[in-house]
Amino acid sequence: MLKSSRLKTLSNLWFVIPVIIIIASLLVFPLFFGGYLSFFKSVFRGVPKTFQGFTNYVKVLTDIDFYKSFLRTGIYTASAIIIKIILGILFALALNKKFRGIGIFRGIALIPWSIPPFVVALIWYGILDWSGPINEILHSLNIQTVDWFSYDTALITIIMINIWKGWPFFFMSVLSGLQAIPDQLYEAAEIDGAGVWKSFWKITLPSLKPVILTTTLLSTIWTFGEFETVYLTTAGGPGDATRTLPILIYETAFSKFKLPLGITQSILILPIFLVAIFWVVKLMAKTEGDL
Repeated sequence: MLKSSRLKTLSNLWFVIPVIIIIASLLVFPLFFGGYLSFFKSVFRGVPKTFQGFTNYVKVLTDIDFYKSFLRTGIYTASAIIIKIILGILFALALNKKFRGIGIFRGIALIPWSIPPFVVALIWYGILDWSGPINEILHSLNIQTVDWFSYDTALITIIMINIWKGWPFFFMSVLSGLQAIPDQLYEAAEIDGAGVWKSFWKITLPSLKPVILTTTLLSTIWTFGEFETVYLTTAGGPGDATRTLPILIYETAFSKFKLPLGITQSILILPIFLVAIFWVVKLMAKTEGDL
């Protein structure tokens, strides 16, 4: 019996090993190879590799621009995520109804999410240009026009663009979660005398917690690493107003031709995502236990 069990385990391993090899090739190897390159001064073709130990790590950890970009990226990500969550929940609640034409409204709500990021960036760059339609409307209303890409407003502008592009993702996820909540729970709550607000806090929000946590984690990773929108609208400027970490890493690796230093910057922010993933998984496990 024991021998049969071992043979079955070994036979199952033959099916698992190819998957492990693929995962290692696509995920693990690039990470370790990137870590290997971070210990060199230069890795470009025609330039001999020069091993320098932890020099790149010391440079990054003592670079004030790295911390400024990190803070700027944190503000950009947190602001966008909070507003996208709120908009996603509000629109999902509003469109979680059954009436003629509801599919059209839901389809319209998904349009921003379906547009490629580079197209979104170019569209909004044209709309918010100094002579664009937004400023034309403000001018016609005798309201002072706004330089949307100035040093003081550029960060707010790219946050607004990211929100416009990303809130439908929360809307889709929350709407799916709402439709999975049994109607019997609301009927029982209504019999017990619970109003709309109390039902939302006691039934809707707890039921949506796993969906919101997962969606928030994914959107945080995407927003934190957003490059196209920022680069195509401001290129990190003016000055360093919108120089987020992806822009800083790009400039370091490909504008200043310091690829190992750029890789080091990337590696040092990796633990943030690992902690975030661990935290969300732990919260989801706790939520499933409570349910």
